[in-house]
Amino acid sequence: MGTLGVTTTANAATANDPAVETTQSDGQSAKLEKSDADDPVKTDVQVGKSETPTPTKNEDSVQQDQPGAQPVTTSEPAKPTNTVEKKEVTQEPEKPVVASAPAQNMKRMARIAPRETAPSVVGQDASKWMPDAGLRTWIEGDLSQSQGETVTDANLSTYLDQSLNLDTNDSSYSTDTGVASFEGLQYFTNLTSFRATDQQISADSLPDFSFAPKLSFFTYVGDNQHFTDAAQFMKDHLSQNTALTNLALNDGLQGNFPDLSAYQKLETVNLSNNRLTGYLPDLGNLPVLDRLDLENNQMSGTLPSFGDWPVLNVLDISNNDFSGALPNLKNFKGSDFREYYNQLSSGLLTFYNDQGQASDNYSWYQFLNGKTYNLFGTDQTFDPLTGVVAGIQDMETGQIDPNESFITYGFSNDAWIVSGDLNEAGSKADFLNWAAGQPSATANFVKVADPTNPLGFNLVASPDTPAGAYTLGIMNKSYDDNGGYVAFITFKITHNAPVTPVTPVDPTPSQQTGTVTIVEVDQQGKVLHQRTMTGNVGDTYTAQADQLAGYKVTGKSSVSGSYTTAGDTITFTYTATDSTGDGDHVLPDKSTTPTKKGQQAEVKDNGGQAAEISTPTKSAKAMAATVTPLHTHRSVDQTKDRHTVTLPQTNEQRTLSPIVLGLVTLLATLGLDGLLRRHN
Repeated sequence: MGTLGVTTTANAATANDPAVETTQSDGQSAKLEKSDADDPVKTDVQVGKSETPTPTKNEDSVQQDQPGAQPVTTSEPAKPTNTVEKKEVTQEPEKPVVASAPAQNMKRMARIAPRETAPSVVGQDASKWMPDAGLRTWIEGDLSQSQGETVTDANLSTYLDQSLNLDTNDSSYSTDTGVASFEGLQYFTNLTSFRATDQQISADSLPDFSFAPKLSFFTYVGDNQHFTDAAQFMKDHLSQNTALTNLALNDGLQGNFPDLSAYQKLETVNLSNNRLTGYLPDLGNLPVLDRLDLENNQMSGTLPSFGDWPVLNVLDISNNDFSGALPNLKNFKGSDFREYYNQLSSGLLTFYNDQGQASDNYSWYQFLNGKTYNLFGTDQTFDPLTGVVAGIQDMETGQIDPNESFITYGFSNDAWIVSGDLNEAGSKADFLNWAAGQPSATANFVKVADPTNPLGFNLVASPDTPAGAYTLGIMNKSYDDNGGYVAFITFKITHNAPVTPVTPVDPTPSQQTGTVTIVEVDQQGKVLHQRTMTGNVGDTYTAQADQLAGYKVTGKSSVSGSYTTAGDTITFTYTATDSTGDGDHVLPDKSTTPTKKGQQAEVKDNGGQAAEISTPTKSAKAMAATVTPLHTHRSVDQTKDRHTVTLPQTNEQRTLSPIVLGLVTLLATLGLDGLLRRHN
């Protein structure tokens, strides 16, 4: 495989050449030949990709120290047979050939002159309206080839209406001078193809191509040093070019995947070798999207249901950070799907191509962060797979195969566990080299069956296994020559670590309660009575004034509202009525609510007047009933331990405090004692 970050391009004329000339990210020309087996990844833009080192399962096994257990099959990456695949290259529009004739210049001049877009440049030397000599040479060379005529600065303005296809790979483009300014290109409104792979052309120098509504092919390769936000690039340069069918932007983008919903004619999108982050949106709204290449980025999140996109045929998401399980691929009828070098928790049992035939399965080399296992006492058994690996999907059903289990995978000198965290490797491509330098930890663990998960297995750590990070290699048992699922999982071991208890959270918190305090006062603000009502916050209430003997309500006798979390206070004001001296009487509350412990009201005797109840709320002196927000509320409870006496004449009961009752008893006793003494 080639080196990470290499970008290759090909002209339509070289698409079928077995040794395709490519452009690397350092700007040098190279031949795409059979790859070195030790190189982890090769990337391309328009042509095919050779294989990464495909893991193969062999019959060599690592012996497990398990009584009566069968040896566990492991394997190491084998050197694959390297073949060069070629991607189908969408042909660019054929350049029309027009016979050369002196009279055609005159006809062309007459045809162009009425145009309002460039009346001032027709007939003028191109050096006056296109200052960059490199751009003039590039355009004149393309037109000379397509028109079969000699195009120069003197007559370039007579070709403004001709179809123009610019490619930096053409001989007319000078890499010595490059192009610093595209001023004047806007007059060529029939520009249909633009391909700039020369890293001397900066993104800042590119024009807004809205002048070319027929532009269908666009390729730009940056210098891999200066990066532009992908959405901003599309807005600045291609916002109006909705006729695009092929879009390739490499080695110069960052940020999230751009919104392409307006480009309904897109067939090929190549955004490989960038620094794109974020998730991959659902592109099912692009009706003719056939090929999507996103390799060598930093995109993450779960994958959309690309199996349901209308005509998607090729998808390459290799060398990103996509995670989670694969979507249901029962309906995916593509010829190629490459997902290696990610963090996917599931793979494919068999990849079936668009012909329904088993084809290359690129589910291998997934990098997963496992769990931390705290081992206590003699129990050193743990399950490294459950909750980390989802399983193997059968494309014929789109579901996890219930019979496809996992085995260990020897990836570093036959070791299937090494000490260390895979995140220390630096990059996915460097992982195997990193693992080769890590000490083997295979002898510290024994693989045993997991009675609760037949698709996985348990590991038993030896008592002397040090605490720390370990990386485990696994593969699906049916891995074959076409490939399969291989994952590396980093887990951590601790011993007898203190466990922090977790307080369970009530998933359905109880309804909040609101409180309404009802205070009844006389015209001097003296509290005659007080009570509370409660209800769920948001519910409505209606508070009625009590009937107090010897008093009548002034103003409204009822108030309605809604319970709030802050609480409300309602004050009813009373005036005294003529009294016969029989004493006052408070009727029972219509609605009362028990108060919290310790909030019993203090009751004072008022010498035959209504009992005064001390409350922390302010007494209202308004004549009508009022509602006051209650920020600090203490509800009032009725006093219980009281003695009752029957009032004369009316048989009404009045509540007397224990102190008063005690004084009466004492005086009676002292008086009786005095009478007895005088009698004696």
